[in-house]
Amino acid sequence: MGFMDKSRTFDLASSMGVPVPSTIKFSTREELLNIDLPFPFIIKPAFSSGSRGLYRIESKETQEKIADLAFQSPVKYVAQDLIPTEKNAICVTVLYSQTHKLKAAFANERLSEYPRGGGPSVLR
Repeated sequence: MGFMDKSRTFDLASSMGVPVPSTIKFSTREELLNIDLPFPFIIKPAFSSGSRGLYRIESKETQEKIADLAFQSPVKYVAQDLIPTEKNAICVTVLYSQTHKLKAAFANERLSEYPRGGGPSVLR
């Protein structure tokens, strides 16, 4: 799974001194309900790409609603502080093949994101 494993990626980055948002690993509804990060925060599957399965948690009420949605199937998640984004931020995109070989890497200007207010760049 290589770098599609977000929890391993953040552990590696942190161990190398790269600043990362507060990251909490969890795999049950109850653990999600007990996460104590300031609102808003995000949760996303540990194994995914783009914004698949990404939820923005705005309040305790949202946290409870998303807990019911997120655990309809067994998935490991990470929760993270929401990092405010700037429209014209410069991002780095890295693309790998299914066999984990580097296919392309490039910098791009963030023009839009999905979901708005906290997701990956969708226009470059």
